[in-house]
Amino acid sequence: MADPENIARFKDMAGRLLGALYATHPESQFADASLIFGDDEPSGADQNLFDDTVGYLVENGYLTAIPPQDIRLNDRSFDVLQKPNPITPQESIGSSLATWAADTTSEIGRGVAAQAAGAALSLLYSVIKSGS
Repeated sequence: MADPENIARFKDMAGRLLGALYATHPESQFADASLIFGDDEPSGADQNLFDDTVGYLVENGYLTAIPPQDIRLNDRSFDVLQKPNPITPQESIGSSLATWAADTTSEIGRGVAAQAAGAALSLLYSVIKSGS
């Protein structure tokens, strides 16, 4: 069953964000859409989705917010991103997302990243709910 469009867009954005943060971990990054979009100016909808995704990931314990406006992976999300990618088990989920985040022009890459992001978020949910 296909995800509704808003969920698919969220997974896509979360995958890009987690991949970008994994690629620079443990450095904190300024929580700005340029982290994902580079020099391309995001549309208003993309900017809002980025902001909402960052807010969601911070509020739900996937990212650490560092005042005034930086974010970083926390231990839980980093540990999960280190796990093998269920689609390509020879690399980690984080490595897959980081590779994809560096090149978002491929439709195939977007699909793989959305699947990896979904797997990463599912694993993160499991870890957080279990308290591990």
